[in-house]
Amino acid sequence: MSGSGERLDNLSTCSRAANANPYSHVQPGFEPNMYTYETKVKEAIDAGHVVHYQVTPKYDGARTVPTGYEMKATVYWKSGGSGQLFHDTVENKIYSLKFGEWYNMGRVQFQGGPAPLPGTSY
Repeated sequence: MSGSGERLDNLSTCSRAANANPYSHVQPGFEPNMYTYETKVKEAIDAGHVVHYQVTPKYDGARTVPTGYEMKATVYWKSGGSGQLFHDTVENKIYSLKFGEWYNMGRVQFQGGPAPLPGTSY
């Protein structure tokens, strides 16, 4: 269900909240997150079905951090036929303890402009 993790063109910056369930009472999570959909894929595979699962990062302009992830899965039932298991978007957001709000990592502003952009150094 996963790649090698060694191809940089197949990796992107993802917040923990977007990828997994909450791990602390002070860091609220949100659902659905990637884990929600990965669980559905695993359950279908464990039931003997074949699943075509695709996650595509979505960017805002030339930014290098995605605003969210398009999650899609088609299931091929072992009894025959197929259907869409899900097609949804998970926002790439992170919770600020300082401000008590959610922020989308792909829409961060720095000195009045979008950040980070390709070739950015601070």
